Amino acid sequence: MAQIPDDWLDEASFPDAAAHRAAYAAYLEARLAAADLFLDAAVAARASLPRASR
Repeated sequence: MAQIPDDWLDEASFPDAAAHRAAYAAYLEARLAAADLFLDAAVAARASLPRASR
């Protein structure tokens, strides 16, 4: 996160670049914590495809 230039983090909904970095880090951590749900859904969706589509 520290390597992201401040110029890329100038969104008005955050008071500063540090707050934007913290919010983005929290978002990525939440996505990572839920990765198993996405993987399970993807595996189930693939398994439900007709064999010729694979």
